[in-house]
Amino acid sequence: MFFIKILFLLVCLVSISTAGLALEEKGTPNNDSIYVTTSIDGTHFTKPQGPLFKKASSPEIILLKKSVGKFPAGTVLLYYVNFENWGPQSRQAEFISLATTTDGKKWSSKQKVNFIANKPFHATDPSLIQLENGQLRMYFMMPSHVRGKVNILSAISSDGVNFKLEDGIRITSTGNPEVFTINNKWFMLISASMRGQYVRVAISNDGLVWKEAPEYGLIRGGAPGVLQRDNNTVDIFSNVQGIAQYIFDPVDVNKIVHKPTGIHLPGIIGDPSPVKLDNGSILMVFKNRSQ
Repeated sequence: MFFIKILFLLVCLVSISTAGLALEEKGTPNNDSIYVTTSIDGTHFTKPQGPLFKKASSPEIILLKKSVGKFPAGTVLLYYVNFENWGPQSRQAEFISLATTTDGKKWSSKQKVNFIANKPFHATDPSLIQLENGQLRMYFMMPSHVRGKVNILSAISSDGVNFKLEDGIRITSTGNPEVFTINNKWFMLISASMRGQYVRVAISNDGLVWKEAPEYGLIRGGAPGVLQRDNNTVDIFSNVQGIAQYIFDPVDVNKIVHKPTGIHLPGIIGDPSPVKLDNGSILMVFKNRSQ
């Protein structure tokens, strides 16, 4: 009788543990997928198509203005965090993958992005920008020794696949980066959780040395993506009860206009990343986490 009670308790413990792992799995990036939507005006978007990739999160797309390696100008590069090898017993098994398209409809197969550094590391939440010389710089997030903060680092590539780590830390802050330039001034949007999801702003003169700029205040939302509107303003797409759009003018810091996009799917959606294609339409990728 004693043996039967012990066996019953063991079965219960295994069942509870398995249920706990299942619940944990549902709330992890391993449950993320990447979807695609398009727009002709940047405000009204088509019904999302996908999933494009499963076990995939934090997508970032960039339209090449100059050729990079084997990729000609006009190619859209999609970088995302791949969780195919990730699980409760193998955290930090994620890596960054790359896929390409020219029209947002037909995509290449994915390939792994390589980092050249003195020691292995796990880069997450990439943000890409093309430099004047045609090279790509990737900003990405890594843990820091400061509680509640992360380190944002950068790496350079001449072919879009192999990235060489740049020396130093770009900035230590609160979350994942999104980098863009306006009139030769560098801006970085950084996610921050403070009684809700917000985005703070950092600035730089060269893309390497950064400082936070509290004068820009906080923008509602998280994990933003940026689309150049004109020479002076950008559209910020951010996680706000779906995906919302903001107009950001660095000269007039109070000129932040909020507009819902109407992009919705069951589950949690976010991490939007838009580009304007050569035909004038807008292509956006984002993640969806099923519940």
